[in-house]
Amino acid sequence: MKTIFTFLCLIFFSVLRAQTDTIRKAAVDSFKSRPVDTPIRNSDWLKISPVDSVIYYRPEIDAEYPGGMHAWVRYLVKNLRYPEKAQVKNIMGTVEVAFMVDSTGEIHDAIAISGPEELREESARLIRKSGLWTPAVYNGRKVNSWKVQTINYRLEN
Repeated sequence: MKTIFTFLCLIFFSVLRAQTDTIRKAAVDSFKSRPVDTPIRNSDWLKISPVDSVIYYRPEIDAEYPGGMHAWVRYLVKNLRYPEKAQVKNIMGTVEVAFMVDSTGEIHDAIAISGPEELREESARLIRKSGLWTPAVYNGRKVNSWKVQTINYRLEN
């Protein structure tokens, strides 16, 4: 009886893990097609700590890097490490990284969703290490929000 129970538990948890991975992939795949004011409800694949579990896709005021675009460019110039494999193969392009900025400004779940494979890991690393962001605002309060940030890679001759 214990053997059957153990076997059923293993099957159940294997299916559960596969479903969780499928949910994460589906969420990233459908990320850009959500209606403007539709919040995304927290689920077990998101690792967020704030009390408010609603994540907005398009809040009234979007989350941004502190200091705006100029500060973001300075951060990239200072911290971007062009991957050696990409340099050798002369790979250039634009990488989009989706991530969640919580209501305190912390970054969660940075995932490169498009761009050359050789550049994706560095792009996600840059987002994860970028520190606190200015959180999004919806109805006058700071909220959790999804953001997609593009990072352009160009090699000079």
